[in-house]
Amino acid sequence: MISSCDRLEPKHAQDAIERVEVHTHESMWRRPLGATRYSGLSKRVTRTAHTTLPLDPTDDLYNLRVKTPAIALNRDNPHHTAHRARKRFGQNFLVDKTYIRRIVEAIDPKPSDHLVEIGPGQAALTRELLDAMQAQCAEGVTASLDVVEIDRDLVARLKTEFTEQQLRIHEGDALEFDFATLPSPLRIVGNLPYNISTPILFRLCEYEDRIADMTFMLQKEVVDRMAAGAGEDARGRLSVMLQYRYRVEKCFDVPPGAFRPIPAVDSSIVRLVPLAADRLRPKNEKFFAQLVTQAFTQRRKMLRKSLVQWIDAERFEKAHVDPQARAEDLTTEQFVALADCVAA
Repeated sequence: MISSCDRLEPKHAQDAIERVEVHTHESMWRRPLGATRYSGLSKRVTRTAHTTLPLDPTDDLYNLRVKTPAIALNRDNPHHTAHRARKRFGQNFLVDKTYIRRIVEAIDPKPSDHLVEIGPGQAALTRELLDAMQAQCAEGVTASLDVVEIDRDLVARLKTEFTEQQLRIHEGDALEFDFATLPSPLRIVGNLPYNISTPILFRLCEYEDRIADMTFMLQKEVVDRMAAGAGEDARGRLSVMLQYRYRVEKCFDVPPGAFRPIPAVDSSIVRLVPLAADRLRPKNEKFFAQLVTQAFTQRRKMLRKSLVQWIDAERFEKAHVDPQARAEDLTTEQFVALADCVAA
């Protein structure tokens, strides 16, 4: 079949067409609009923008499945309308109710908790958290929580669905939000944007004295790094910097199919609980962070080479650390001992 694009001048034909990827999911196919031509080898569709020709049922294109932009839609929620996920905000919305309820069970919210959710999105988790707390409230008491949301469209939707008494909405970037303005101790939860999850975790370390615990959905690979112990390949800077402040506990995994749009990675739920006030602390936290960063920047080198600018054989012996070990072999306590040998 010949499309009208073939009859246009090259300049106009270039302006008249658009390209969309082919998607073979059974639930996402539709009758094509306008005249098109299809190449099974390239898996591409070229669609004319300004012409309409009758469809031929014998044409391959009649049954062509076309990928449409992924939109998370919860039909069980009367307040919900379709929202186009924004890549710049790292939006992948959790929609599987089974996993949402498992997360709520892991958090175990109480009406007296100072709960704050980062990135409530379409409020799938928010609703369940409020419902769980409301079920425990005395008559006449309304469950409430704070949320931090950067997407102004989602903020508007939240304001439509929830009352000010239920939801205290803070519009802005979690990387810039001052959590010290909220009453402590805080219980922080959320499905963190995977593209900025590590910066958010380090940002929250600044408020460790005000935090009761944190429960997050993160990329599985990141959670594995957070929880990795000495000697594990996944151990890195993130492991050490979090573990000397928090007890890190991986709860369970969440498959890609539980989200819309479907991400290309697996996810996991992780809980972080601050260690006691008398936990091991380096004498100089700034240098400790610098030393850990340097050790993992050259993680395949022996420590005697990667840390040569600060630590000699005598200091390795004093800290009871093997100079031929690599960064991932050390416990958090050994990193603190090395840093203290220099700071002493």
